[in-house]
Amino acid sequence: MGGQKVEYGYKGKGSLFHLITDSAGNPLYATLTAANGNERTELPKLLDKIKVVGLSIIEADKGYDSKAVRLEILQRGHYPLIPYRGDKKGADKWVVRMRWKVERCISWLKRSYRRIATRWERLSSVYEAFMLIGISLFWVKKLVG
Repeated sequence: MGGQKVEYGYKGKGSLFHLITDSAGNPLYATLTAANGNERTELPKLLDKIKVVGLSIIEADKGYDSKAVRLEILQRGHYPLIPYRGDKKGADKWVVRMRWKVERCISWLKRSYRRIATRWERLSSVYEAFMLIGISLFWVKKLVG
């Protein structure tokens, strides 16, 4: 079948990799869901894992677009920058331009650690652990040298 949290999504069979980064594109935390899962339910879980002091801007892709998510972010004291789904007028084009930092981080993790690029583990907890180990090693290399 493919293991835990492996389902058919709109791009085929697989899992979704949810990643939260800082403004420089450094990874902070990651979670895993099935490919047919709802991305909007994962954002509050990611925000629970980090502590942000002061006003911050939360950028996300179109998969996280909903009024409930925007209100959740505002209630936590952050400002949401999420492009709207579909062809709505006045779309934030510069939000898409800033999204490359998160994509670069995902690409770096997958390029640096083969276990993250190709999911061989049947248990989702093991794969998630490898993602978090990759993030930890990123910070060790960055802080130690």
